[in-house]
Amino acid sequence: MKAPDIGELDRLVKLRLWHDAPSTGFAVDQVFDVGQDAWARIEPAGTALFYGTQQIEAGTTHRLACWRTSTINERAITGKHVVEHDGLRYRVRRVTDINGRKHFVLMDLEELGAIAP
Repeated sequence: MKAPDIGELDRLVKLRLWHDAPSTGFAVDQVFDVGQDAWARIEPAGTALFYGTQQIEAGTTHRLACWRTSTINERAITGKHVVEHDGLRYRVRRVTDINGRKHFVLMDLEELGAIAP
């Protein structure tokens, strides 16, 4: 994937750590940390990527690119994280750097749906 150009990181997203906690009545509550904001480029996944991942798992629906920092990198962000943007929540499926340059991070995401109020 091509690294973002100047001005393409135009979406403010929030990355949050997600875990499930037991609740009363044998239920499970989704718990999210405060999270951290990042400017990113987020776009729908291409058809080949979408259908290719459908064969083995729920699938990648979107791709996100953002600046690599000490807290946003391929070691710190895992499948236990979600991305929130524009009222939607996405599960992080895979994280890598773009082109091995260690400047930008690429995340494959799965859209989970609207954020419940």
